[in-house]
Amino acid sequence: MATDDAQEFADEEEVQEFMDGLITKARQQRAKNRRKVLVEAGIRTYSHLIGTRYQADDPSVKESRSEMAGLMFPVGRVHRYLKRGHYAQRISVKASVYLTSVLEYVTAELGMELETQGKKRINPRHLQLAIRDDEDLNKLLRSVIVPAGGVAPHIHPELLPKSQPRQPSTSE
Repeated sequence: MATDDAQEFADEEEVQEFMDGLITKARQQRAKNRRKVLVEAGIRTYSHLIGTRYQADDPSVKESRSEMAGLMFPVGRVHRYLKRGHYAQRISVKASVYLTSVLEYVTAELGMELETQGKKRINPRHLQLAIRDDEDLNKLLRSVIVPAGGVAPHIHPELLPKSQPRQPSTSE
């Protein structure tokens, strides 16, 4: 029962490489979908509170903007930095929530990439490889230079030695 899409593999290494490629593509697609959900969820969770005065269930307990938005990164601190940066005359809280959720997402994405590489400590080389491996992060940080990050490993196919078919040697 052969199909047109069926591939034949010479050895187990080729099978393993093929499976690793499929797993990597699946992880990237899942991460891309999760990214959109995280950013949209942060905005959706907090934005319904913007138009009305927020009333907590227990008035004695204060809830931070990060908790209201469901984020771990500090919305208040990002808002303060945006105001101090004089990027505009007025900065909305929605802008702070959105930027915070994007920063949290990018950090989580880099952390997941490093986790798949089996790294627990981040150094500039790991950061560079994680950025260049992810399609969206690479597009976002295309012009960024990571000091001591090195370059992404790539050898142009024309520079590789050409494999010639081996001819049986005649030994006498």
